[in-house]
Amino acid sequence: MNRISALLLCLIFLCGGSIPALAEMPNQHVSRAEALYFIVESSSLLRKRAVFHAENLPPVSLFRDVSQNATFAAHVEATFEYGLLPGVADRLLYPDQPLLTESALALVLRLHGDRSSFTRNWFHLRGDSRDSVSFHQLLERAKQQGIPLPTLRMGQPITWNEFQMLLGLREFSTHPFRSSKSFAIAMPTLGIYDLAVTHPNDPLTHEGLIEPLRMGVGHLFSYPGRGGNILIYAHSSGYPWDVSQYTHIFRQVNRLNKGDMIYVTYDAGVYEYQVTEKETIPAYDIHSLQDGADEELILYTCWPPDSVSQRYLVRARPVPRSL
Repeated sequence: MNRISALLLCLIFLCGGSIPALAEMPNQHVSRAEALYFIVESSSLLRKRAVFHAENLPPVSLFRDVSQNATFAAHVEATFEYGLLPGVADRLLYPDQPLLTESALALVLRLHGDRSSFTRNWFHLRGDSRDSVSFHQLLERAKQQGIPLPTLRMGQPITWNEFQMLLGLREFSTHPFRSSKSFAIAMPTLGIYDLAVTHPNDPLTHEGLIEPLRMGVGHLFSYPGRGGNILIYAHSSGYPWDVSQYTHIFRQVNRLNKGDMIYVTYDAGVYEYQVTEKETIPAYDIHSLQDGADEELILYTCWPPDSVSQRYLVRARPVPRSL
């Protein structure tokens, strides 16, 4: 893979690239290659190694059925390097085959440090399996490691939801603050749930910025999972004639305290943020909104209520993911 391709791979990671089936079809089956790809994408350490391998792929692949031009070739190298992907005598990965339940359990156990021949053999399971003894051994090992276990069926392809639960990541249908909206925010401390977030069609005019506030709250700058500042803005007060339910939505935003949780649904995922600080700034202070070194969620409103003399900011940082 050339340097340009490697840089494009970096951009995919930077922008929170993901496998479309994960966002759109949580009950779809996971292929063996997709499972490795997703594990790498979920780990900052493995992502860095995949970027390295993308620029330094050897001419011969580890597996005979994986082309070095495949989009997941660098992911195969990274997972093999860290002992997650075990080798096999016939050098066949079967990347397009569905990941069976037993193989998924073996792979997740290897993530938790079980690099035994038992997990190696079950990841490279060939054909159909009806070995109930070994299946229950895999389940028991997973329980001992504290791995969350959905209801799994022996010898069956695993779905995205099931695989994601095994990894301990965000699960689509069960997160208590997941919204059916494509972009929404929940702040339990304030009693705010399922509040629509809308990016303005015309963010360069006053009218354009105000338009999203008729339906909920507005959004500027970056998006969850992409780094940089994610600005969510809303009214703390309004004109007497404006009786919209959203006119005072941020009137009590100062009740949020350090450590309080904020949940943002975006692109089929739930992103968790924890309040780190809050501050009052002059109305024309734009320096406080400039990007820092890491991703940050900023709630922004006029302050104090019934005044436009200042602005109130609540800052929150992402809660680290488990991988």
